[in-house]
Amino acid sequence: MTNRSFPLAAFLTLRRSAPEPGSTEAPPPRPDGNLIWAHVHDPADLVPFSALAARLGTDGDQLTVLVTVPLLNEVSIPSISGLVVQRAPAENRTAARAFLKYWRPAVLLWHGGNLRPVLLHETAQMPMARFLLDVSDDDTLIRGGSWVPGITRGTITLFHEAMAKDGATVARLRRAGLPDDRIRVTGTFDPGAIVLPCIESDRQDLARAVGTRPVWLAAKAPVEELADVIEAHRVASRRAHRLLLILSTPHQAEASAMLKAAGLETASRLDGQDPTDNTQVLLTDTVEMGLWYRLAPVSFLGGTLSGQGGSDPFEAATLGSAVVHGHRIETHKAHFDRLSQAGATRTVANAGQLGRVIEALLAPDKTAEMAHAAWDVTSAGAESSNKLVGLIREALDRAEG
Repeated sequence: MTNRSFPLAAFLTLRRSAPEPGSTEAPPPRPDGNLIWAHVHDPADLVPFSALAARLGTDGDQLTVLVTVPLLNEVSIPSISGLVVQRAPAENRTAARAFLKYWRPAVLLWHGGNLRPVLLHETAQMPMARFLLDVSDDDTLIRGGSWVPGITRGTITLFHEAMAKDGATVARLRRAGLPDDRIRVTGTFDPGAIVLPCIESDRQDLARAVGTRPVWLAAKAPVEELADVIEAHRVASRRAHRLLLILSTPHQAEASAMLKAAGLETASRLDGQDPTDNTQVLLTDTVEMGLWYRLAPVSFLGGTLSGQGGSDPFEAATLGSAVVHGHRIETHKAHFDRLSQAGATRTVANAGQLGRVIEALLAPDKTAEMAHAAWDVTSAGAESSNKLVGLIREALDRAEG
């Protein structure tokens, strides 16, 4: 697979006369240990690889996942241990060789189409496992130069294996020149969100303290939404008088002052207080989200009303909490869209709507229906994710052996 075909040689010769600019910034230090390189053409596709990095980290693997994107200034980079995001090297041999020499990846995961023949040809000179993921019918296979006869076949056959979404994708990969024994149908690649942990004894203690009271969670509420959350709790409490709000926010001082001004009986998690029968709000920070999603049947994801960001909805959905959100979902739009299409979320525009939706979702049958739909969505990518992790480990074992 490392021999250069005539079409690819011709393309490389042409590219030498038409180099493109690359990043002038020095890369960060390369972490020790094995490095997995993932390339995405669409910055929105960074999300599943962030989840993959988180999963590999929790599985105990000492790995780094490097994700390259065409333009770094279009990317919102999540803060995940073991994840590095960089601009892709320019499509010329000098930049490609410098990039590969510096990062020394053991595995390449190329997501979607827009294959770069120069860069991929240089990877073939290294002992690197190369996998093609999630090519669809509307993806452009070759980024520039597809008019060169044979260039598509000469490039796509550099991959050891392709994980195809469906039969139509298989047919397209065959036409492009990839042999059948290198194609497997796995569905859409999406590791989902990492399952957030919690201390089980804490969950049991709080569940006993809450008892049969209805509970909802405002997750990671920014200061701009605190007034909306408090007003929504007032609206929902008109019929559910024993309703408990778990308010998770990084703005503890501001939230405490606003809750006091609103006359709401509050217990502070950071002060070691547990909710009593009279507690209307349990105030906490954003550290124990795995605990709160498990405890609350309904979660409003903060930041989605004001546009201050927002959590991945899969984090709540995976733990059985029905998701309510505003219209500002840019950060995790793909996951929000998938849950919405399955009827697993509710969208609100203001505090009044939020309160009425929370009130409606306190009926156990409503949240159970949403939780079931959410489970179908969040578990759909598990098979392809498990297969990919298995392939990565096999490739690393071969490299180390």
